[in-house]
Amino acid sequence: LSHHLARMAKVGLIRQEKHSRTIVCIPEYGHLENLIGFLQEECCAGVRIAHEPEPL
Repeated sequence: LSHHLARMAKVGLIRQEKHSRTIVCIPEYGHLENLIGFLQEECCAGVRIAHEPEPL
């Protein structure tokens, strides 16, 4: 798990702060929202999401 968190910190999706012997991970919401938007536009184009109602 720690290598996944380290990679997310490296690319700016989270920020890590060390408090004594504990590392706290803080999400970078702006970067996460940009990533989600990109994935929805590029990877899910034309795919109906399960929780969306059928168009009338």
